[in-house]
Amino acid sequence: MASHGDELARTEYEALLDAAESYREALVVRLVGETGLRPRELTRIRPDNVHEQRSDPPRYLLSIPTESGGEDRRAYLPTAVEGELRRYVRNAGIAGDERVFSVGARRLQMLVSEVADRAATRRSDPSLAGISTDGLRRFFARRTLVAGVNPRAVKAAGGWGSFQSLEPYLPEPTDDALVAAFDPVEPDRIDRSDGTTASPPGIPGRHRAVTEAILESSTPAEIEAELCETLAGSDLGDDSVAGPPAYDLAWIERRTPEDGESPHAACGIDADRTADLPGSFEGSREERPGEVAVVEADGVDRSPESVAAVGVGYGDATYATLFVGADREGAFGTDERGWLSTVGRQAGHAVAAARRRTLLLSDTLVELEIVCRDGNSFFVSASAQLGCRFELDSLVSLTEATQLCYVRLEGAPPTDVFDLADADPGVDDCRLVGTGDEEWRVEFVLLGSSPIVTLTEYGTTVLAATIEEGVARIAAECSADAEIRAIVEGVRSAFPDSELAGKREVERSVRTASEFREGIEQRLTDRQEAALRAAYFGGYYDWPRESTAEEIADAMGISSPTLHNHLRKGQHELLRTFFDGPSTDETR
Repeated sequence: MASHGDELARTEYEALLDAAESYREALVVRLVGETGLRPRELTRIRPDNVHEQRSDPPRYLLSIPTESGGEDRRAYLPTAVEGELRRYVRNAGIAGDERVFSVGARRLQMLVSEVADRAATRRSDPSLAGISTDGLRRFFARRTLVAGVNPRAVKAAGGWGSFQSLEPYLPEPTDDALVAAFDPVEPDRIDRSDGTTASPPGIPGRHRAVTEAILESSTPAEIEAELCETLAGSDLGDDSVAGPPAYDLAWIERRTPEDGESPHAACGIDADRTADLPGSFEGSREERPGEVAVVEADGVDRSPESVAAVGVGYGDATYATLFVGADREGAFGTDERGWLSTVGRQAGHAVAAARRRTLLLSDTLVELEIVCRDGNSFFVSASAQLGCRFELDSLVSLTEATQLCYVRLEGAPPTDVFDLADADPGVDDCRLVGTGDEEWRVEFVLLGSSPIVTLTEYGTTVLAATIEEGVARIAAECSADAEIRAIVEGVRSAFPDSELAGKREVERSVRTASEFREGIEQRLTDRQEAALRAAYFGGYYDWPRESTAEEIADAMGISSPTLHNHLRKGQHELLRTFFDGPSTDETR
């Protein structure tokens, strides 16, 4: 626990904000803790003192009048705090030339102390009661300095008279931070005594250009072409990228069911000529996303001295292999391989995002039916062993390789399923969510072990899945121009006993806003809708809340527990309408 006379921890600051019960309390805490204002400065600020310094993205400064009437002091006003200040001014009806806080500095200090006492009581942590406005200003100084803000800017924003005042909050640099701080004055290329090169010519500038090139590309084909051109092109048309190409050649090969690896983009070498090189590179074509394999090309005519193969993919799905070749000694050292690994994952993320974006914007979709009988799938194996049935309820992506899966289980007790899950490395966790008459609702955290996860990694949307008697039937959709063969092959590579059972083109159904509202109105009772409206327009869902549940309930003439019951059921129907879509009756 931090000592509040010296340093306030982020969690303690958040506890203070949680304890604020009004807009004014929260605004005072944030203006001191995130802007560095003193209580006496708070008493002098007016709405007209806020200035938009930049419009895209918006950035704000706050002019703080001095007590002597001299030149105003300027402080940086974070965008989120500016929004809270504007909202408070609007709700309180404060004119542009009126003081935001009409009380004195001592009252504002007491207000912070009251919030701190409340936080200490709610968190059962007496030390929180010691938080003061001075502690909040120290929190502002340390947080900004640790984040790397220029000390001169922090000094000006907080109104400190000297750098000596900030000295206690400046973090002592670690050895790595000390070395990194001097990177700008070091040359890109350093020839070491052992003859190796720390950073080959051309690489630093090209590495910096890769991210921009990938972000500016909108399709997988564009991503692949830009990646090869950035790594091996002779002229990028960008003065900021100086020096020779990072590599002599680069090409990308995608995996297809019929042809195996086939070149889709190349630079520094004709795509057709890559067929002359594979003899020495066969073992490097099975890399997982981000994995790097280096092959010496001895004995291969007209080939570079060394070639690195990098897996390009997302999660556990590898879409393609990036090859880069270099005719230099000491190529592909540890640092260089580490960066190429990042490139492989970065390009894989971009390809996955492009596929999802295309799926989202496509008017025509392709529905796929995948059948899997492979015992490597946890659900397939469990249904065969236990004679049970799984039906997918929902799938939530947590990270690129982790999915939260909700299923309905029939035919076997959850404890038997959990025993099998404990022994499967692809199931990270599982728990019982709910119990019905003849079924259970179960949550699984999947790291793999399911073609459902693999399909999402290839940019498809899984619509439904049922698994019983050792057979999984999965319905998924992808955009009409998606590479269906590559998707199916990706599933087969992880679960060989899988097949595409069917596919069909469908038009995306569009649900208008009025239809969505009508669907909600059909599901809500009059009391639920009234409670939701009263809570929403009464500011119950704002932060800090403008009205408490007790105040809303009193206005409606009902008890607080009754209000909470209406709100809970109404919120459930809102979420069900949003996530599940229209009911069967509504679509007829």
